[in-house]
Amino acid sequence: MLRTGHDGKPVFLLVLRGALAVFMLSAPWLTAFGGWRRAKREGTVRVTVAETGVTLAADGRVRSFSWATKPRCRETRRAFLLTGGARPAPPLPPLTIIPKRVPGADSDTARLRALLERHAGLG
Repeated sequence: MLRTGHDGKPVFLLVLRGALAVFMLSAPWLTAFGGWRRAKREGTVRVTVAETGVTLAADGRVRSFSWATKPRCRETRRAFLLTGGARPAPPLPPLTIIPKRVPGADSDTARLRALLERHAGLG
């Protein structure tokens, strides 16, 4: 039979509890490491926002979508988040993040914010 630990609990359950704790504490770092590896693999991504939609270009690959594909937008302290609509085609991510450091000047950020207010319902 199973040997018992300190309080009469099976050792297997104590080991399982410890393994789950280690996994839960390491999950954010593992997720960040996976994101870093993906960003390194994809290289520099260039985002073009126009009246017709958004274009993402990285290492010779170009992904474009219209405003109907991503009808909702949220603004955070560091980024604009485009999401919503129908489930996108497999090459398009369900969430598009445009960092606020991308536009060079404050006037560029204001123009981007105005464009997103018109087409993606920012506000």
